[in-house]
Amino acid sequence: MCFPCFAQSPESDSIKSTTKILEDPAIPRGGYDGLYAIFEENIRFPKIKKKKVNGKVLVQFTIDEDGLVVSETIHIVSGDRLPPNFSVEDVLTYSLFEKEAIRLVQQMPPWKPAYKMDKLVKQTTIVPIRFKYNQKTKP
Repeated sequence: MCFPCFAQSPESDSIKSTTKILEDPAIPRGGYDGLYAIFEENIRFPKIKKKKVNGKVLVQFTIDEDGLVVSETIHIVSGDRLPPNFSVEDVLTYSLFEKEAIRLVQQMPPWKPAYKMDKLVKQTTIVPIRFKYNQKTKP
């Protein structure tokens, strides 16, 4: 079975979708712009000593036939690689990013579920969550 894969291009924060087999993939209610607005509104930037650390975490999860996230399926697929000569603080920072990304996914509102051959189906998807430090970020 093949499901949509969502990824951010390195040049921007835009989402690109490749869909195979599913006639109607699961999508967040309000679209991805709405989902990322919710993430931005609810993100808790980890409290860390280095204030200008950025990162990206890819979270994989399954949306069930009711449009709800199946909690047992949430896991980190990939995150930013640690820099050369990384410190214990770097490891802690990246694990805090992963923990916060999982929290955000757990709190997502219901999605519009996927359809295949006119039947509601489960769908596994990946969502990138970017942590960007800026002057507005509340550490």
